[in-house]
Amino acid sequence: MLAIETKPGSADVDLKIRVDRAAYTRNTLVKAYGLQWEDDPTIKDKAKVCIGRQLHCSSGCWKDRLLRFFPFISILRTYRWREWLLLDLLSGLSVGVIHIPQGMGFSLLTSLPAVYGLYSSFFPVLIYYFFGTSRHISMGTMALISLMIGRVVIREVDKMAIPTQYGNGTDLENGTAAIQEQIDQVRIETAVSVSLLIGCIQFAMGFLGLGAIATFMSMPFIGSFLCAAALHIITSQAPSVFGLTIHKYSGMFRIPLTYYDVCRHLAETNVCTVVTAILALAVLVVLKNVINERYGSRMIAPIPAELIVVTASTLICHYCGLHAKYGMKIVGPIPAGLPRPTMPPMRNAVTYIGDSVVAAVVSFVISVSMAKLMAKKHGYAIDVNQELYAYGLSHAGSSFFSSFAGAQAPPRTLVHESIGGRTQLASLFSCLMLLLVCLFLGKLFYSLPIPVLAAVIIVALLPMFKQFQQLPTLWRVNKYDLFVWIITFLSAVILDITSGLIIGIASSIFFVVFQAHFASGTTLVSLDDSDIFLTKDRLQSDRIIEYPGIQVFRFDAPLFFVNIEKFKTQLFRKISDVQQIIEEFDSDMIAMVTVDPDMNGLANNLLEKHAGPSDPLTGDNCSRRSGSRRSLDSMEASPSKNTIPDMRDDAKIHAVILDCSAISYVDIMGTNMLKAVSSDLDKMDISMSLACVHDSVANKLEAAGAVCFADDERTSSSAKFIIYPTVKDAVVIESKRRKSPL
Repeated sequence: MLAIETKPGSADVDLKIRVDRAAYTRNTLVKAYGLQWEDDPTIKDKAKVCIGRQLHCSSGCWKDRLLRFFPFISILRTYRWREWLLLDLLSGLSVGVIHIPQGMGFSLLTSLPAVYGLYSSFFPVLIYYFFGTSRHISMGTMALISLMIGRVVIREVDKMAIPTQYGNGTDLENGTAAIQEQIDQVRIETAVSVSLLIGCIQFAMGFLGLGAIATFMSMPFIGSFLCAAALHIITSQAPSVFGLTIHKYSGMFRIPLTYYDVCRHLAETNVCTVVTAILALAVLVVLKNVINERYGSRMIAPIPAELIVVTASTLICHYCGLHAKYGMKIVGPIPAGLPRPTMPPMRNAVTYIGDSVVAAVVSFVISVSMAKLMAKKHGYAIDVNQELYAYGLSHAGSSFFSSFAGAQAPPRTLVHESIGGRTQLASLFSCLMLLLVCLFLGKLFYSLPIPVLAAVIIVALLPMFKQFQQLPTLWRVNKYDLFVWIITFLSAVILDITSGLIIGIASSIFFVVFQAHFASGTTLVSLDDSDIFLTKDRLQSDRIIEYPGIQVFRFDAPLFFVNIEKFKTQLFRKISDVQQIIEEFDSDMIAMVTVDPDMNGLANNLLEKHAGPSDPLTGDNCSRRSGSRRSLDSMEASPSKNTIPDMRDDAKIHAVILDCSAISYVDIMGTNMLKAVSSDLDKMDISMSLACVHDSVANKLEAAGAVCFADDERTSSSAKFIIYPTVKDAVVIESKRRKSPL
């Protein structure tokens, strides 16, 4: 029985808990309360449930499924028109203003004309409105995804067989124009084909319920990866800032090769281009990073810095003739209207399927991370798998309209949130602005300088470098996360984006396994004979209690093949009397045996050192085959100088209790290790029992025949455990067993 005593107005420290109940093993607890545990579902059962959820729909669930697949219906049904409409209108127009320069700028990262960035800022946003569950993220073009698609585009263009000789000047001019047209066509086809693949992959991920893949990428890894990607993107804009025409590199060592080429051609720098870029950078930094950040809370909407710079630079370039006089590159003609829907050609899709998978995962992780952040901040929930459907449909559907894939962009999302936008209805207003530009206003951007677009891209990415501020915190909190951050950043910068992604994920997995391998175990002691058991190491108190003849040990990690040897070493090291007995035996004559390769468990013997060397392939002692290896049984039968003394006379510990509260998983080798260690202790007349065992772990032990169902006996021929619901139950019952030994 549980009773809680308290006094009116008393502090929490005055609360008291009194527990009065019988001590149980797991078996007696099941009998006393009639408990039943269902078996763990098999992989086949899980697959049936997963597929059934996707395919089965009764007459009563079709409406709910329809509302989940089209979340905008639920939003419109609960929309507060008087309160939210004006906020969404202002937010949508502000985000649309950012879409225009960012779309044209990020289009250059994909090696496409600027108009395709406008298309990619319209169609994906419009489609996401119908299927997305996030109310705040702003879909559209995104620098990193544009860069990843651009790498594929450059690679496919480099594969083209381009003739280099023509007869006369007219043929040369006509041939050059034809070649350029062919190159532009390959660029467009490749970009939209990659985007279609990205969309299909994301849709398939949603169908298979792979939304949880985002949890495999830690925030330090994502921050480092985005920081390295920002450096790649800024590097790609260096030629535009200096007005240089150099080879566009893709693949490994792209950053150093690009800067090497820039340095080689510095003498060809266009001074007018550099001055324009510097002025645009300065104005953007002042407006965005100074005025908007400091005084943005006092404004109805932030100053549209990008639109101001783009408009002013276009007017200056047009009326001063900077393109004609100084050769400064400009955007050029932007065709009016929307593209006709066409099927993206998939002739060479096999060659860039790997790039598409990487881009699809990165796009999903970037978007869903911000969606979760916004949902948590504003108190609503998102459906991760539905988000995958939304991303897939927006990218695949828009690829039919000459649009390339993207993701949410933090600057647009933060503007949408800061102005007070409440729903994705704001995206319809931004689409309306993009539609006006595509249909009527596009020609006004004819004289927009390319270095200004480069400046827009660079300033948009500067906040990414704030990730460096995480490093001191990572150093203090978790150095393994710091190592992942550094490894990911350096590999992505020195090699390339894809290599950085793969190496970063691999390093994250490595450090997880590394920490599991070096997991620690500790001895527990009780406070005032209560059910509170704390770590004995470094605990200084005169109120701790150690029970005579009983050692409580806790291993703080899942028990599997990576750390089973560490578990055994920690256990025997922490059990002081066992360690003392082993040390009393001539240490030069003892060697502990590891797991047998036949997976039958730990060899339960202490060997003579001179029994022979170990087989390097199997780990068996070479003398084992010749019969020179002696077990504890044979040592006890023929005592001598080099045998272990009788455990019944010398051992002070009679019971070891393993607190399994931190062991959330065991594999077959972990199960065998538990059985083997128990057998080792049995030969020393020390029993081993388990407490606080997770149900899944108990099921695995039961399947391996390692659970003792008869509470009043232990089987000596094989290692079996009594399982207790709590450590306190184990201590009470094992203390009684000492007085009445089995």
